[in-house]
Amino acid sequence: MRSFLMKEIFVLQRFPGKGSWTYALLPALKSDSNLKVMLSSVIVVIDTIELPPGKLMKIKDGRLFLPVNAGLRKTIGKEAGDEVVIELFIDGQGTDAVSTLMECLADEPNALTNFKALHPDLQKRLIEWISESKSEKVIVERIAKSVTTLSSGGFPFKP
Repeated sequence: MRSFLMKEIFVLQRFPGKGSWTYALLPALKSDSNLKVMLSSVIVVIDTIELPPGKLMKIKDGRLFLPVNAGLRKTIGKEAGDEVVIELFIDGQGTDAVSTLMECLADEPNALTNFKALHPDLQKRLIEWISESKSEKVIVERIAKSVTTLSSGGFPFKP
């Protein structure tokens, strides 16, 4: 199951320079939503073309962007400067662990503060470590360990 996140019109842009990317710069989402989107698999529909589940990319200032490669641009008949309609969904696969962790962190203010203070790469690695198990029991144990360890300022595994 997937959760609807947004539907908006964007202008395709292009990074400057030879061999640069064409992309759609997505709006700054609320910080917790932004984190969830960065860590989760997303489904993107661009001008009615649904892309396979994947991850969004971020630029240095933390905003998210969607790269639009030449094959996709040819399919939708658009180039830099053209408007596209983008629908964004969070893929339901594996997001339960993310939601559960965020709920548990919200109940422990120190853990949440310490989690948000982590570098985004460490946040992502923590989520991946929790989510990679197929066992619900192991996922619950890893969430509990993460909340407890983060509450005391630690990290639940050696990065």
